[in-house]
Amino acid sequence: MNFSELKKQLLPCALILVSYWCWLGLFHLVGMSLITYGMLSSSPSVQEIADQYFVNFWTIQGWGSLSFFLLTWGLSMSNPVPWLEMTRSFWISNVLPAFLKATVASAAFICALIFVAPSQYLGPGFSWTDAPWTVFNWLLRSFAWWGWALGDELVFRKLLLSRLIRIGHSSSFSLSLSKYSGWIAVAIVTALWVITRTWNQDLGLSQTLTLVLLGLLLGARVLDGRHYLVGAAFLAAAAWVFQSLFSLPLFGHEFPGIWIVKFSSVVGESLWPRLLSGGAGGPLASALLQLFLLLSVVRILWTTHRESLR
Repeated sequence: MNFSELKKQLLPCALILVSYWCWLGLFHLVGMSLITYGMLSSSPSVQEIADQYFVNFWTIQGWGSLSFFLLTWGLSMSNPVPWLEMTRSFWISNVLPAFLKATVASAAFICALIFVAPSQYLGPGFSWTDAPWTVFNWLLRSFAWWGWALGDELVFRKLLLSRLIRIGHSSSFSLSLSKYSGWIAVAIVTALWVITRTWNQDLGLSQTLTLVLLGLLLGARVLDGRHYLVGAAFLAAAAWVFQSLFSLPLFGHEFPGIWIVKFSSVVGESLWPRLLSGGAGGPLASALLQLFLLLSVVRILWTTHRESLR
């Protein structure tokens, strides 16, 4: 395959990614406009508008991703595959069990951290008898995590990854390199996903490392034959438990969930408990979570390598 043919095959990948970025950018622009319009009566400053936008960033992001997922699925209705993916039986037998397992595992992870790391339980984040807007806002953010997971997994682990794998198999790579074309595609998609998730976000090195390992694991699972919607269920469940249940910081954002749990980030305290819990960085900065993700990736890599030797 010559360079011009390779560019022709990579063009759809670039269009998918740019379309997703532009769609999310449009949603954020509309969200910023609505926030500004809603605050006009109080004559807000630019900083106050920016702070309110920051508070609602992930709500806008999640619903923008969900709308992209639904739009993409709707535009491809002539293909029977999307219909099969959206049937009730598929969601009940595949996606729902994955969501429940990930929810239990994430909750168990946080409960274990509470026992091994300095933490504080500050009580409920809100009461269900509070103002309807408070409860409605929590529900919006909770469903936004599902939307984010569906949109990201569709774009990166379904559309981009499958296309890059096909390009790798059809390209005139050397035999030794073509064996790893799937993993090369996973690495490329993971890099693009991490760039997308860290863009304009105040994330440290530890949180970025967790995203890299998470992206590799999600891509490896798809490469191993798992459905991308199962990965979306895993992402949505973990984010929902960490943020909507326990009010832990995620992607540099904090919101009141059902319960408020705070892990200590005092510098003078022992280093290991802060490394295990992530401290102020939240679960994404947890060394224990990073170790679990790394071992999961290595296990799939070893299994794939062993099967290729047969």
